[in-house]
Amino acid sequence: EDFDAWKVRTFQRVQEDAQKWRSATSEKERKRLYSKMGVHHSVLMELEYWDPTTMVPVDGMHNLFL
Repeated sequence: EDFDAWKVRTFQRVQEDAQKWRSATSEKERKRLYSKMGVHHSVLMELEYWDPTTMVPVDGMHNLFL
């Protein structure tokens, strides 16, 4: 994969994309938005201190490599 082509997501952009997902009126639209943006709403995003671009937990399998 070309990691240099990856775009850094900002907190504001993630919030905007999550809000679009939350505002979708159908499950089909939510699936389309998630496929396009890779983001969906989470109740954690309602916490003022939660930043999903920096506060991502490491899953158990990948934790073994740290």
